[in-house]
Amino acid sequence: MGCFAFSCSSCGAKTQDEICTDCVVIVRGLALKGRYSEYGYVNVTDHNGRNVRIYLTQFSEHFSAWDVPRGSLTSDQVYCASERKKRYCVPDHLEVLEKLPEVLPADEEKFWEFFDKSIYNQNNN
Repeated sequence: MGCFAFSCSSCGAKTQDEICTDCVVIVRGLALKGRYSEYGYVNVTDHNGRNVRIYLTQFSEHFSAWDVPRGSLTSDQVYCASERKKRYCVPDHLEVLEKLPEVLPADEEKFWEFFDKSIYNQNNN
């Protein structure tokens, strides 16, 4: 499988040569610092230091082929945040968090119950 260049919510589509691995992804209204994998998801760190995959909905047509777990966190907004490539497209009004907080807006209990049982186990085996 080749690399998938995400389309920045601010500056638009990127070619594979222009991929920014440093990015900011919006999850349930929170702006989170992350690293784009080049395979359709962003890795963010949770409150316990674990990696969590945030799948980008712009690649949703591939989710079944990629076996993305049902109920995974997704995002339809991702921004370039690369100092190295001199591309920082994150809107000024967003407060960017370094880690996924312990409590997320809406359905917190359901999320963490699911996360602990499936996504964490899948990503950290």
